[in-house]
Amino acid sequence: MLSLSDIAAFLWIHHRQTWRAIFYLASGLGTACLILGLLSIDADLPSTETDRRIDWLGALLATTGLVFIVFVLSDGEIVGWGTSCDPFTEFAPPSC
Repeated sequence: MLSLSDIAAFLWIHHRQTWRAIFYLASGLGTACLILGLLSIDADLPSTETDRRIDWLGALLATTGLVFIVFVLSDGEIVGWGTSCDPFTEFAPPSC
């Protein structure tokens, strides 16, 4: 029985090799996974929960954490957080 990697190797070797080939292969694999998933995964049952409150504290903490991560990754060097010589003294003034 042929495996998926054998088929992919055959297609890669015996057909024109362009940068588009990997996207054709990925779209075929994605379509196959979608069809197999639709056929094999059972549908979810509707929820019978009566308590549908929102976790406001968790939403606030998650949003705050994500905002800080995005800020550090995008503007950390502008603020001067990337100029320290010692990684353990990130908030101290640079000494080197």
